[in-house]
Amino acid sequence: INDDLLAAGVGLPDGVITPQSFGCEDGGIAEDYYTHLIDPATGQQFPDDDDVGCGSGAGCAPVPGELGAAAGEVADGLDGAEADLVRRHVARAVQAAQGKGRGMPPQGLARWAGEVLTPPTVPWDRVLRAVIRRALADQSGRTNYSYARPSRRSLPGIVAPAMRGPSITVSIVIDTSGSMSAGDLSAAMGEVAGVLRAGGVARERVRILSCDAASTSAQAVRSVADVQLVGGGGTDMRVGIDAANAARPAPHVVIVLTDGDTPWPDRPSRAHLVCAVIGNDAALSRTPEWASRVQIPVGAS
Repeated sequence: INDDLLAAGVGLPDGVITPQSFGCEDGGIAEDYYTHLIDPATGQQFPDDDDVGCGSGAGCAPVPGELGAAAGEVADGLDGAEADLVRRHVARAVQAAQGKGRGMPPQGLARWAGEVLTPPTVPWDRVLRAVIRRALADQSGRTNYSYARPSRRSLPGIVAPAMRGPSITVSIVIDTSGSMSAGDLSAAMGEVAGVLRAGGVARERVRILSCDAASTSAQAVRSVADVQLVGGGGTDMRVGIDAANAARPAPHVVIVLTDGDTPWPDRPSRAHLVCAVIGNDAALSRTPEWASRVQIPVGAS
């Protein structure tokens, strides 16, 4: 940039390096200058006998100081999941450094961090509502004939049964391990309660179980505010799902709210399973393929 500074009238010390110092024209770009510095005979930059080069990150041969570079080999890079975790960690550090006065990160870096941590384009609450509504519709469509209420058709000498649909029973299994956020859990619970209410599921047919290493007994609640979250530590949501399916009357739909760090059942049960994973992108792929799945970002509250 020295040629630009001189052209702008900025005074620089004598002997400063300019593009003309190594036979280039002023006003070029860095890539052109770097290409000019490569020795055409060896293809290496700065080919001095005493210089070991700049390492594999700069296009040179690996140097002894590189991590994992033994016998001229370069260490393997991160896989996709690890790279994503590093990327998000750096983005959070950049955002944490903003607003601290001197030494603030550049605006370009701040914009990059915002893009990395931006919530999904499709609102999570809309996806969750659609998944639960679909599960309720599938179960409520399982109708059968019943003599509890005779058919409206009048047939001489015959009492015909009427087609009846089941009263939907829903169990909600909540992960109460220490890694769960109370705010995100409350936001998800609020959406679930709203969908069930709009879907016509009676309050007395909604059961809630809290689950960590071992599930508690089912809690009969009147509203979301009555839920008492207990527990912490390790999580095995299979315990809570089994407890939900063992209750009577058996549920038609089981909704699990978890951070995803848990084993899952190997085979489906009679109840439709809905897995709502909070703040764990990688764990969503480990949920059962036969279950309905939705990812809720951290900070949903």
